Amino acid sequence: MNLQIIVPLFEFDYIGENNSVDEMFIDASKFHEKLKEYIFDDQYNFKLVKFSYEYFSKLEIETLSKIDYDRLHFSSWGLFFDCEEERLDEYKQKINLLLLAFRIIIQSDVQIKYLICINYPYLSIKYPDDWKYAIAETRIKRAAEPINKYELENVLEGYNRLKEFLNVSYRTSHAVNFLFLSYTSFYWMEIFLLLMTALETLVSPDKKDKIVSEVTERVVCLINNKELCTKTKFQKIYNLRSDIIHGKVLVELNFHTELPRLQQLQKIVLETFNILLRTQYKEIYKDEYSKEDFYHKITSKE
Repeated sequence: MNLQIIVPLFEFDYIGENNSVDEMFIDASKFHEKLKEYIFDDQYNFKLVKFSYEYFSKLEIETLSKIDYDRLHFSSWGLFFDCEEERLDEYKQKINLLLLAFRIIIQSDVQIKYLICINYPYLSIKYPDDWKYAIAETRIKRAAEPINKYELENVLEGYNRLKEFLNVSYRTSHAVNFLFLSYTSFYWMEIFLLLMTALETLVSPDKKDKIVSEVTERVVCLINNKELCTKTKFQKIYNLRSDIIHGKVLVELNFHTELPRLQQLQKIVLETFNILLRTQYKEIYKDEYSKEDFYHKITSKE
């Protein structure tokens, strides 16, 4: 059975070939002319389309409540695609990779909450994963930063590389999945540990001794940005990890207290992925020898 699906995007504002939202107030018709459909994936044919709330109000979707319908007012863009029902999970995985690419490449908070089937409305569902901000915040953000076509193309390139990266090795596959889980988990402590695990999966050596110093040095040298990551800054993050693992931190610890270290870790992990996606990752992660050789070279430059 062929399904026609639209996935509304939240925390997302697209301005196409325009440079800023201000151009709409200068010449509205010209502004809207530059808002064109955009295809994200030629294989899966994800089309970025603009729609109005009335589009959904005409559909009788029993699985959505009045609150859900009200929430749809906050979405004006979505991904449209056709797929066979038995392949829906495959398409959903690619959407998850796309949302990760938005976070990795431009730290965008784009989220999805519903999967709406146009031709069989009763198959519409609330999305089971509650996506978190790229960088954690204590409050709901007021508005999404507008994204132009140039930024979208950068995200698309990152998405295509991420699809490849996922399948290079067990390490890369596990790292991507840990990153996905970190952005769909509820508890801050779980998010923190998943982020750290994703990072360790990418850079840790096979040997079990001196792993903390090895991981620290590799991350610092790979990122090579003292404002973002130094040995001192990363050690503070690692100390929190150790405190959690060894039971020195209470589960109900105030999230606000540890927010700076969680935010810093998110930035470090996203930048690590961003950098690696621009390398010859197929060669680096094809086996342990190649990975160790890569990290030996970058740490030797220090």
